[in-house]
This record gives sequence, C-alpha cells and structure tokens, in this order.
Amino acid sequence: MQDIAKLFVGSITQKIQSAIEDQVPAAMNHIIAVQANAAFAALTQPINVDHYASINLALATNPVFTKEAIEMSLLGVWGPPPSVHR
Repeated sequence: MQDIAKLFVGSITQKIQSAIEDQVPAAMNHIIAVQANAAFAALTQPINVDHYASINLALATNPVFTKEAIEMSLLGVWGPPPSVHR
C-alpha cells in the first residue's frame, strides 16, 4: 500500500512543480511590465561618455523571463552631456 502511495506522491509533486515553473516566467513578465518598467524609466540618467557626449538608455521592450535568463532590449540615444562646463 505504501509503495502505491509513493507513486502518486511523486507524480503529484512533479505535476505541481511543473505547473509552478510554467507560471513563474509569465508572472514575472507581468510584474516587470507593470511595476519595474516605470521605476526603471524614472531612475534612468544619461551616462557621460566624455566631456562632449552622453548616452541615454531606455528599455525598448519589456524584459522576457525564462527559467534560466532575463532578456532585455535597450535603446540608446547619443547627445550632449547633461551639464556642459564652458
């Protein structure tokens, strides 16, 4: 009887784990799309490259989460540094 119960426990545990793993990336994408993108946009500051140029980076699309990685696409715009000392 215990051996039969062990078969079901292992099967159920694997199904629960698989269901959770399948849902986590989608849930993380939603959290990023709603909350983190706004925070990232508010915190982004131009990066000075030298005395004459800077680059301003922003998210091109929402980050995509997989089980192993986060994929991000960034856009950069070149311009003068925010504070030019002349």
